[in-house]
Amino acid sequence: MAGIAIRGLSKSFGTRDASFAAVADLDLEIKDNSFVTLLGPSGCGKTTTLRLIAGYIVPDKGTIEVDGRVLSSPGAVVSPEARGMGMVFQNYAVWPHKTVFENVVFGLKLRRIPTAAAKKQVETALALVNLSGLEGRYPNELSGGQQQRVALARSLVVEPSILLLDEPLSNLDAKLRERMRTELKELQRRTGITFVYVTHDQAEALALSDHVAVMSGGRLQQYGTPFEVYAHPANRMVADFMGLVNLVPGKVRALANGGGTVEISPDLTLDVAALDGLKPGESVDVAIRPENIRLTALASEASGQRGDSQVRAPDTRPEPGSTARAALASEASGQRGDSQVRAHSASEDARERADDTRPEPGSTARAAPAGAGAKLAKITNHVFLGNINEYYATLPSGQVLRVQTHPLQHFKIGEEVAVEVDATQCSVFRGATGHTT
Repeated sequence: MAGIAIRGLSKSFGTRDASFAAVADLDLEIKDNSFVTLLGPSGCGKTTTLRLIAGYIVPDKGTIEVDGRVLSSPGAVVSPEARGMGMVFQNYAVWPHKTVFENVVFGLKLRRIPTAAAKKQVETALALVNLSGLEGRYPNELSGGQQQRVALARSLVVEPSILLLDEPLSNLDAKLRERMRTELKELQRRTGITFVYVTHDQAEALALSDHVAVMSGGRLQQYGTPFEVYAHPANRMVADFMGLVNLVPGKVRALANGGGTVEISPDLTLDVAALDGLKPGESVDVAIRPENIRLTALASEASGQRGDSQVRAPDTRPEPGSTARAALASEASGQRGDSQVRAHSASEDARERADDTRPEPGSTARAAPAGAGAKLAKITNHVFLGNINEYYATLPSGQVLRVQTHPLQHFKIGEEVAVEVDATQCSVFRGATGHTT
């Protein structure tokens, strides 16, 4: 198949000012047989980049190479039909007056493929997208998902080495989108074709991609695996765009061994592992994902027991009064691993807390000892989302944290809770002003 090398790519419309470029100084390596998503908000340059790869637009600067062959440069662009690529558009672009077979075979007719060979290739393409037996139907006799499969088959039938997809699922309902995600990923694995996919939907990008290129303002912000861009964002924009996050202002209070202590409020400090380039007193923003915050009812915390409810895995129930913990090997250390679930009794948890309520540097921060009598946080809102509960926990300083919990874990509006944050999963960015106090 084919890999893509993009080097120094820039494109402006109506102006040569780089600060207003649709795409500016883009460098990207897309490996052969990979699924890469260009992700970002509207106007970030992702669709322009896709059209540059397709050969529909001439770049102002830079080059696009496929397997070492330059296909696009400011002086010359290989035409779209000669690039060995297929394109799937957002609006399907199927002909309403042609049958499924006639839509799919069209590209082969343009290439003057013999009738018998073309028929066999169409049958193969339709089988790949699960449309066998529907060759004689017209688009108005198909569902939205089936029409999208026709568009996919039409691109696959010409046997491209690269398939470009411009938000192909955006017109489908939520359930169908989810099903089509699975089918697209499986299709890419079966065919071995390099997929370059454009979307503004973070869930799509995370579910489909081998690598994600996050763009904003025409520039590449981060390029990495879905886990990397979600769990270790390169900057504030990536952290904010990649799913739900609490971006909390704080100040660096102390440094030690490359890390240090960040104070979010008088009630909550975090011992984080990396504060490179920051100074004590400097303002920062701390990115905390809602799933990395734990809430515990004060009454049970004080007695060494967890929470208001016990959440247990089916068929692996611990003894009465015990609780289950999951430890996932860190991908950042190069070990993916499976989750290891250990059962701890309530008395063991109590002894652990009694031994040391202070977290190790870069581990977990607690708002304050439960016995101190302080109001650690108050539940001020609750949203039930089916597979999760979302709580708004307000600290005494007024800072609100959005927290996601298991749907069986319940807290009441107005209830006071202890707050723990997994500092190993937090990212720290220099504040907008960058001033120190």
